[in-house]
Amino acid sequence: MKKSKILLIAASAILFSSASFATHHKHAAPKSKPGLKDGFYLGVRAGYDNYTARDNLSYTDLEGEVFSINPVLSPIGWAGGVFLGYGKYLGNRLYLGGEANFNATGAQSSYALTALTMSGSGGLDTNSLKTTVSANNNYGLAILPGIKVNNNSLVYARIGYTWSLIKTQEIFTTIGPSTITFNKSKVVGGLTYGLGLEMFLVGNLSLRADYTYTSFNHVTSPIGSRFSPTDNQFMLGVACHLA
Repeated sequence: MKKSKILLIAASAILFSSASFATHHKHAAPKSKPGLKDGFYLGVRAGYDNYTARDNLSYTDLEGEVFSINPVLSPIGWAGGVFLGYGKYLGNRLYLGGEANFNATGAQSSYALTALTMSGSGGLDTNSLKTTVSANNNYGLAILPGIKVNNNSLVYARIGYTWSLIKTQEIFTTIGPSTITFNKSKVVGGLTYGLGLEMFLVGNLSLRADYTYTSFNHVTSPIGSRFSPTDNQFMLGVACHLA
């Protein structure tokens, strides 16, 4: 009799435990599928800067002779930096984000030119110019509207404004001989637009690839040069989502 009571109590306890276990798992929140996440994120990236700077120079020497050229320099170099942003998925497909970034770069280019011009006395004057253009860093702000392709990938546009530190050096030698040396460092800004792709890696990490184009404001010099820099930038990065 006692054994029957003990077995009955044990069976009741097992049934109660099983029911509680089933009820708990029935109402527990399902685990989220791995994939891209929204919210705050930060990351690092590296890539390549391909600047173009057209130098429009027109100089009149002491004899009234005009020296005019407009060569194109191509400062190129590796770049790397950090970024911080916030993104939000709007419904099933649409995405909107905002981002700030800072990059260091070693893009640099130079050229030298020597030209002979006819002097007022009928002789030849020698004019020479050596120019170096470099970009030391850039930083910017952008909005990122995008479309979620699937749970693991996102395509987005980048629209914003970028500032870059442009350094120029010119050494111009004309009749006399007279040499003019010009050095200038200036932060110039310009509109930025481009495209990007983000893909899920693992956990809170994702891989990003970006292409952006920026057209900067002009840089001028006392000898009449007018530099018009642009930048084509290619970047690969890893983002860590903090949500």
